[in-house]
Amino acid sequence: LEPGPEVLSRYDTAAADLVLALGSASLAGNSYDRDVADRILSAHGPYLVAIKRMFAAGDRGDTAEVLRIDGAEVDPRFDVIEKAVDAEAARHHALAMEQMDELRARGAGIARATPMVFLAGLLAVGLFSGVLRKIRLQLDRQRVRALHGSLYDALTGLPNRALLADRFEQALRTGRRDGSATGLLLIDLDRFKEVNDTLGHQFGDRVLAQIGTRLA
Repeated sequence: LEPGPEVLSRYDTAAADLVLALGSASLAGNSYDRDVADRILSAHGPYLVAIKRMFAAGDRGDTAEVLRIDGAEVDPRFDVIEKAVDAEAARHHALAMEQMDELRARGAGIARATPMVFLAGLLAVGLFSGVLRKIRLQLDRQRVRALHGSLYDALTGLPNRALLADRFEQALRTGRRDGSATGLLLIDLDRFKEVNDTLGHQFGDRVLAQIGTRLA
């Protein structure tokens, strides 16, 4: 943990962004989504209190207290929030897949009905065949977008946490099987807050998009 007001300011900004995101999800979603957002916010409050105490201990140079708060209070509360968010992401993803499968089943029903439509004339057959092809293309595009959106960040195009966890678990399994070592490289973006503060979040997003392209 890096002590100092600048790090705390960056963290406060991130925490505020989370609250705004939960508010947006609550407004755009149904009653179930609002209940989930409320549950996460209720867990987020005590988590922020513990984080503030951990920052204070870090500023005092009390490493033992930092580690104690982190292990006994911060990490367990973070796990509760993370599991709730991941569970909802998985639920929404599964729901999207079910809806697309239902659309595909409807498309298959139209395909089965095509021979009967043929009796009404070649023109009708051609019309329904064209509609069916468009539906199939739309469904395929939607499935690809849904799968890509669940595994990649929309702004930068880089793999997200879900894909990272999957690939890292694969790397660990391969390492255990082959007796090889596995490493994880963490990269930080310095002075990014200055871009947001001086030029605005729109330019911050453009910077992230540039970074994503260069990392890829």
